[in-house]
Amino acid sequence: MLKSCEENPPPLSSWHFSTKGITFKPMNKSSFQLDLYADADFAGRHGADPLSDRNSARSRTGYIISLNGCPLIWRSVLQQNCSQSTGEAEYCALSESLRQAIPIRNILSELKTIVNVPLAFTDHVGPIRAWEDNSAALSLATNHRLTARNRWYNVKFHFFWSNVDDGTVIIKKVESSKQKADYLTKGLSIEVFQACRELNQGW
Repeated sequence: MLKSCEENPPPLSSWHFSTKGITFKPMNKSSFQLDLYADADFAGRHGADPLSDRNSARSRTGYIISLNGCPLIWRSVLQQNCSQSTGEAEYCALSESLRQAIPIRNILSELKTIVNVPLAFTDHVGPIRAWEDNSAALSLATNHRLTARNRWYNVKFHFFWSNVDDGTVIIKKVESSKQKADYLTKGLSIEVFQACRELNQGW
């Protein structure tokens, strides 16, 4: 059985920290393009931490916001509320991360108007592409379909629906193997961790 990086970390000498970092490869120079990868680990510490620790029942949110392929914001944080399903944890992560991404897009739009940005670099600010690998969260975010099972979600999670309706946010499906925020939510096997690191940091 593969052990996670948390349980069996490789020796520090094998990581060569002094020669590694992030490889920036800007793309899509014709526009400002924001991409958001949001992920969650549903109650991942339950059973690992003492049951007396109330944080053991909380899920973890991880997200990465990038501009033209270059990461701007990385965050890994326990959710404030105790999610009661994987779908809720994932939807909460998507909602909370969009609270950060939407203002960034608004700032870019204002800069485009106020600052004289050469048209050779950019001619518009594209919609936020939010990449989601959970089918339940993806369906609720795109179809706005409330059912008996999810209508009790706090209204604060649904704040971004108007942005989806007007096209400033596009929710897109991503395979779990391509979910860039995966390693911000939980310990992974070495192979999966390195694949995720390759997607984000280029090595």
